[in-house]
Amino acid sequence: VQGCMDPIALNYDADATLSDVCEYVPANCIPQFDPAIQDTVAVACVDDLPLEAPAQYAYDPCSPGEPALDILSSMLAIDTVTPCGQFVTYRYLALNLTYGLIASKEQTWMVMDTVGPMMSSVPEDLVIACTDDSTAYGMVEAADACHDVFSIEYTIDSLYVDTLSMPVCPGNFLIARTVTATDVCGNANAASYVITVRDTMGPALGNIPMNDTLSCQMPIPVDLPIHQDACSGSELSVTTAEQPGLCPESYTLIRTFVAEDQCGNASAAIQEVTFIDTLAPAILTTPDDLLLSCEEMVPDSAITAGDDCSTIEISALDSIVSGICPQEYTILRTHTALDACGNGATHVQSIAVVDTVAPEFSMLEAFVTATCAEADVVLATAEDTCSVVTMAFSTFNAAGSAGMPGQQVRLYTASDECGNAAEGIQLVTFSNAGECAGCMNETAMNYDPTAVIDDGSCDFGGIYNEAGECILDEDEDGVCDQLEISGCQDSVACNYVSIATEAGDCVYPEDPTRDCTGVCLNDEDGDGICDENEVEGCQDTNACNFNLYATDSDPGLCDYSCVGCTYSEATNYDAGSTVDDGTCEFDLEEVVTTTCDGDADGDGQVGILDLLDVLDSFGTYCD
Repeated sequence: VQGCMDPIALNYDADATLSDVCEYVPANCIPQFDPAIQDTVAVACVDDLPLEAPAQYAYDPCSPGEPALDILSSMLAIDTVTPCGQFVTYRYLALNLTYGLIASKEQTWMVMDTVGPMMSSVPEDLVIACTDDSTAYGMVEAADACHDVFSIEYTIDSLYVDTLSMPVCPGNFLIARTVTATDVCGNANAASYVITVRDTMGPALGNIPMNDTLSCQMPIPVDLPIHQDACSGSELSVTTAEQPGLCPESYTLIRTFVAEDQCGNASAAIQEVTFIDTLAPAILTTPDDLLLSCEEMVPDSAITAGDDCSTIEISALDSIVSGICPQEYTILRTHTALDACGNGATHVQSIAVVDTVAPEFSMLEAFVTATCAEADVVLATAEDTCSVVTMAFSTFNAAGSAGMPGQQVRLYTASDECGNAAEGIQLVTFSNAGECAGCMNETAMNYDPTAVIDDGSCDFGGIYNEAGECILDEDEDGVCDQLEISGCQDSVACNYVSIATEAGDCVYPEDPTRDCTGVCLNDEDGDGICDENEVEGCQDTNACNFNLYATDSDPGLCDYSCVGCTYSEATNYDAGSTVDDGTCEFDLEEVVTTTCDGDADGDGQVGILDLLDVLDSFGTYCD
């Protein structure tokens, strides 16, 4: 069999055993891509990579006008993860089935990112305080269309001062700042903005002196607060003003502290110091208390005083306390020192006026002749410098016997209203004594009740002889037996008789610690309880540890919990106080009573009247 035996020939015959002419494909009939396929196509982002092969076209050069050849495509490789290296590769096959020809082409789509991130939120007209840190400089946001943002970096380009828009000071300036955003592919974008730094805050004040209230004599405070400014130095100034009070020495001092920095910002604080005058003046000298006789003039007196804060006014006011008689009284002169704020101090001066001078006889003749009609008439006169004088007299026989009939011894007593008395003796001779003379002693046997003059004729029953001596005196004690008085003569006995002339039985106290009247023999504190029976303890009912059974109290034993004057006799007694604080004031008058042995008439002295009383009773028989 004859045929083409070349396998690549178009007319190859596999059964041929005899070679014949072979026909071959023309060289220019290989399929052609139209348009030509580029080896590499660049895209911006991974999202731009085609995930399916883009359509391609091919034709048969040997058959113009024929339909397009079939195209086969396949994906050879793809990477969508590697930053800035993402790609996808496709293979295209164009088939010319007429001639059995194939054209092959590979195309790679590659990400080529050349654009930097886009920035947003770039600060505009940013103004911050000089105390703010870099966190207040503002933040920029950036985003990249294709990849992640790798970094955002900030740099300060310069610091400068805008003298036209703000005061020149350390706390006012401008910051030129640049921010650069870079993506992972190294693409970068930059932006710049200006930060205005202002010092608008005043300095900080600390340890500000507290408001206070001081006494007027205290010095004006000088302590100052501390001050500090975070941006520029500060200076402190102090101004003072006074706000008047109720009196010149009471006022409020207003201290204003102002701290100012170099940018003109200021902070202020105020301290108020109130000065008060509550202290009374101090009394420097005081007049002594006086004891004056009623005929003396009461002198003027004054105190001296001083005050630390103001001038003082000194005054005095008298009050009179009556005495035991019209001519005796006490002047309580209250001296007061008063300052301009009404604070006062007082001192009370006591001026006691007493009448201790007895009247003086202005006419007292030693020997006077009178008639019976003048038996009761005062024949003497007396005067007193302070009060009215009362005249009285007592009489007794001149000789005490009938030897001088018609003569009378008078004992005059001139007394003033305060009990002061003067005594004087006068011998009165009655010219008509026979008409009114007789025995005037009621105890005499020949007592004459009509007699106004004792003629010394009294008969006492033969008690005395003519020489005046006792007729009967068995114990020879100088007291006639008829006149003896029997009684206890022991002065410590309860039935002691002071006028006893003859010893009698004595009675003594049953309690050896007390006398006959029940008064303690030993009572050192004079409280009426014998020293042997004293019980020591606190006797103050207002004290916390009051002992109901205590009779003797030591001030140190009492415990007090309240303050005030608790003595009802005091002029400043406070009924609400339970503990006495020693401030009680009393109006004391000292009364002195003197008891004298032999003071028969109880006038406080042993005088002629006492003698006359004895003589008047002389010779009287006692039951």
